Amino acid sequence: MVFNPNPPDGSQQEQKGIVVLPCYDELIAFLKAWFVNQKRPQRPIFEVDRYTGLSAAYQSIVKWTVSSDAQGLLKTISMATDDYDNSTWQVTIAGVNKKDFQIVTALSIEYDGLVLQPDSVVEVLVKSDGANSIKADAIIVGREIKLT
Repeated sequence: MVFNPNPPDGSQQEQKGIVVLPCYDELIAFLKAWFVNQKRPQRPIFEVDRYTGLSAAYQSIVKWTVSSDAQGLLKTISMATDDYDNSTWQVTIAGVNKKDFQIVTALSIEYDGLVLQPDSVVEVLVKSDGANSIKADAIIVGREIKLT
């Protein structure tokens, strides 16, 4: 059946259907980002290491500095230790610093592709209480997309 807004008998018909509001700006931005990112060279980032010791000063476990010619996408930071009571952590992401916190079990934080500018630094540090030796592991997972 074809809808006729002015039927020959003079009656008015109401068209029923789904109202669609276009969101072209968001769609175009998404498509541009998708296709541009598919064409640019990418490099996976997987930094993993362990600290063993009893230093009461923060010790760097893993660190990733985004290349100056790339954009970084942070996926995950994971942390674990053999002595949760005596381990204190610090995480820095692009100048934002969270320090002096403890975790009670292994922890993975998902960032779902947090965009990092060139030369941004992601770092995980740990320290002991100074009396007990600890073994602490950390992992940074992400990727770099070349800007040119």
